Amino acid sequence: MRWIWMLLLIPFASALFLVEASDTCNVLSPGETQIFTLSLKVDADGTYSVVLSSNGLYVYPKEMLLDLQANVTENRLIEVRAPGTVFDAYYTLTIDVYNTANNQLVDSRQYCFRVFSGYTTQPVSDVIFGQKGVSLTNDKVEVTLFVRNESSLVVYAELFSDYGNVQFRENPVTVGPYGEKEVVAEIPITPTLPEYIKFFAKIGNVEKNVVVKLPSIRKADITLEAPESLVVNNLVERLYVRVNNNSDFDVVVRFRADNLPKGTALLSDDVKVGGGESVQVPLLLRFDNLKRTGVFTPRVCVTDKYGSDLDCTYVIVEIPDRKVVKTEENVNPTAYTVTINIENGAKRQENVKVEVKAPKGWKYVAEPSLLDIAPYETVSVNVSFTPEANAEDGPAIVRLVAPDGTVIAQRTINLSKSALTGYVTASPAASNVVLLILAAIVILAIAYLIRKGKQAEEAAMEFEELTKKD
Repeated sequence: MRWIWMLLLIPFASALFLVEASDTCNVLSPGETQIFTLSLKVDADGTYSVVLSSNGLYVYPKEMLLDLQANVTENRLIEVRAPGTVFDAYYTLTIDVYNTANNQLVDSRQYCFRVFSGYTTQPVSDVIFGQKGVSLTNDKVEVTLFVRNESSLVVYAELFSDYGNVQFRENPVTVGPYGEKEVVAEIPITPTLPEYIKFFAKIGNVEKNVVVKLPSIRKADITLEAPESLVVNNLVERLYVRVNNNSDFDVVVRFRADNLPKGTALLSDDVKVGGGESVQVPLLLRFDNLKRTGVFTPRVCVTDKYGSDLDCTYVIVEIPDRKVVKTEENVNPTAYTVTINIENGAKRQENVKVEVKAPKGWKYVAEPSLLDIAPYETVSVNVSFTPEANAEDGPAIVRLVAPDGTVIAQRTINLSKSALTGYVTASPAASNVVLLILAAIVILAIAYLIRKGKQAEEAAMEFEELTKKD
């Protein structure tokens, strides 16, 4: 810490204004910061304004308002920082003192500062410039350089390269005695990226360089296979694609889909595919609704991790109209009848079968049993259920099934014989009584007929005897 002494002579007061300082300039390195103590002493009480300014140095604070007492020394800290982009330059620190009672300038003093890098006396052989490493990120190559100072002086180095599209995270750099500074150079990945870049460090009037070989930015040989079409029946559908890596190195790929219906998103994670491998990947297509029906042809692409397309293909995506299915159930005295009405959408339905599963003892008839449904056509299917003597109560299921196994419609009806008034059930005991009654009726009828036959025979014999007498 350095001292700046000021003895102020206030107007109309008997005192001297004295500044005690070195005859030579204070020396700072580029970017260096030093703290000074400013001491002030006056012989009269009052409020004084001290203003600090410079033609190139950073000074803090820029102004101080002090209540000073007579013959009492006041100390204040001030910060002076040198610019970091110069080799050798001179600057002035100005301190102005004002009497706030009348805003009159009491006095103004100036102090000399030299910002000096030391390169003019720095042996170039004591500075080493080189490369520490090269890494590859998502969109750029990063080269780590270093400047090593093996001397007792401060080194100031300015960096540049023979390739224009390079950005240094810090430039220029200042390296203290026996110190080392690392600097990262960032190079965006472009198709014109060179294989080698030469970097330079300018130290005074001398340049040192290092040649850096960049990693090979190889474009992977990737092909994408996808199904020709996809029919959407749910809000989330899986689209299975296959990625073939024909390269001899591993590749991390991403996926993108263009021209999707509004409100549709393609969801997928990054996938690592080894050299020479083929991987099947399920891509998720998420729809916010299925009201926008029709046929769409999105372009599905596999890209590298930087977003560059490696291969693309087209997939026909169909969102069919939803089918409206209505059901009516009727019960007559002898049978159940279920009617299924289908309002078809835009897709033609061919060879649709009616499949029925009924409880034991129920006969059924489906009309029709095979359907061809044209687009936007409304059709009806009637299925009647009739019980046999041994029919059991329970649910019956009616399905309309497409040739590919898709269930277009399904309805369930509960069958019960007791609900059918035209069908009479009887217990075994009641059946026996009926049989006995019928048997009795038959016996009486036979007896009656036999009796009538005897009476007729007796009448005939009596008639024959009467005839003989005559």
